[in-house]
Amino acid sequence: MASILSEFLLNKTDAGKDAVVQAPAFSITKVLTAAAIVVGPIATVIVDKVTKLNFSGWQVVSLAVGLLLFVAITASADVIGRSVAAAAEAGRKAAEANLGAAEANGKAVEAYTAQLIPFQRPLNGKQKQDGFDSPVCVLAAAPGGVPRYLVRPADQPDGPLTWLPCKEVAIG
Repeated sequence: MASILSEFLLNKTDAGKDAVVQAPAFSITKVLTAAAIVVGPIATVIVDKVTKLNFSGWQVVSLAVGLLLFVAITASADVIGRSVAAAAEAGRKAAEANLGAAEANGKAVEAYTAQLIPFQRPLNGKQKQDGFDSPVCVLAAAPGGVPRYLVRPADQPDGPLTWLPCKEVAIG
């Protein structure tokens, strides 16, 4: 019995799967509905005692507005709370997916850098381009599906590093 009630209150039933906000968070609306069985008789006793009092018009209006504000705040807190829980769940799932992709990328980088062959001294080379060969320093090589050289411009000691296919670089 307790598990059926907890599944209902946590939106884990089949009816909860079609809810606007799907998250394993308490539905305050459902809790208040379930508590109505207890609150109903208590409210009846309170109303019986209160009817014997003489309230002015503004006091009745104030009580009605207060009750409406309570219901509005409760409903808003319910929706906001379940929305935050749903967003946190979605964020967790996205983070797990990103972690899996990052691990796969890290393994690919490890495999690629394990084949890295650095040169003791940079080799002089030329990057083959249409009609113009620019001088480069070849710093390392990496065999693999497409063998590549790690190069930087010869005239820029702190220049940008670039991986180029071996067929685009002439050494010597």
